[in-house]
Amino acid sequence: MADNYWELSKRMRSADPRLIHWNVYPAAGKPAGSYNRSSAIALRLRPDNSIEDPIAFVSASRLRNYLRRPSGEPQRSIYILEGLAPEFVEAFGGHFRLHPSVFLDHERLVAFDDRPTGEAGGMPFLVSTIRSKEHISLKYHEPLVFSPPPTSFRNFCDHTGRHIGITRVMGKLSPVGVARQKCSFWCRGNDSDAGWDCLIICDPPIERLRDDYSNRISHEALLGATPVVLPRGYVFLPAQLQHVLDLDNPMSVRMFLERIVASHCTQLANYLRETIEVVQWNLSRQRDLSIFAISAVEEQWSDIQSWDRRLGECRDHLEAIMLQLHVPLEFPAGPIAHGAEERAADFQYLLRRFKELHYRIGRLNSAITGLASISGNRQAFRSSSCRCKPPNARSAPPKAPKP
Repeated sequence: MADNYWELSKRMRSADPRLIHWNVYPAAGKPAGSYNRSSAIALRLRPDNSIEDPIAFVSASRLRNYLRRPSGEPQRSIYILEGLAPEFVEAFGGHFRLHPSVFLDHERLVAFDDRPTGEAGGMPFLVSTIRSKEHISLKYHEPLVFSPPPTSFRNFCDHTGRHIGITRVMGKLSPVGVARQKCSFWCRGNDSDAGWDCLIICDPPIERLRDDYSNRISHEALLGATPVVLPRGYVFLPAQLQHVLDLDNPMSVRMFLERIVASHCTQLANYLRETIEVVQWNLSRQRDLSIFAISAVEEQWSDIQSWDRRLGECRDHLEAIMLQLHVPLEFPAGPIAHGAEERAADFQYLLRRFKELHYRIGRLNSAITGLASISGNRQAFRSSSCRCKPPNARSAPPKAPKP
């Protein structure tokens, strides 16, 4: 990272203590040098609202030269950064004079250091502080399918080192993992020429994961939701963006991200609902509950606790997204208008779905607790029955009565 932007972050440590330990992708499980993999693309809008051919950058020096180029007409540009390599952070941060918290908020996933996953934390913020920022940083969860299925709960992304949660369903590890991801958005308007610039920061797509601290690759991702923005597939972006972009409104770019994040949340809700239904189906219409051993019931109860924790985390993150987007947490009274209220309804409906799923998890937890009581009583009854059995035939024969 260049000295000028690095020195700026050092001078701002008193205002943001997180900058004292600023290290891009500081998770404990990341391999050395993996966070240096970054790329970027640049999109420019023509006066007729069409999009020029995207320009891809894999070199920070080439990106820096592109940002410094002179132009005699209003610039309406969209920049997409994948990954947080220091030289790319310096290129964008130094050119746009970005506050280091733009990149820091994208890097940190948890409020406090997470010892089990090794992820570095930041600090919790008041709602008024979150809404006063010039950028937003949306945390979401991305379901992925891995082949072969993971063999442990502790897994990391090969690129970023971020933790990937694995679910156990009815005693077997699911091939579906849930990755913590983030996308961030910043924009500014140029009053001099009516132009504007937007910066989108997204995580690299998860292609491989590791299940220990070595550099050994253990699994590869087969299927997942479309990443928030994928620079490698930039040839498809113009057709996707053209219908939602407004030449005079840079916030229309953010609307595109909002829809994709809402789609990720919808996919996660569907996956969690199906997982809950699998367990409920196995518990229903059973004539003989003796097939559920005590150890299996205890294991299922433990899994339900992890689902409950994950659902609570999803609700917290969804509410944080709604606060940043100024979306009310409750449905408004009356019909929903087209536009901003329609987008708000997407997140309000998702929050209601996660609340309902959380309620179903609570009911399932009670059912598993009841099953544990039934299994325990059966085992206690069998133990007492064994102790009360009469002596077997091999016991000493009774003495003959006296004549």
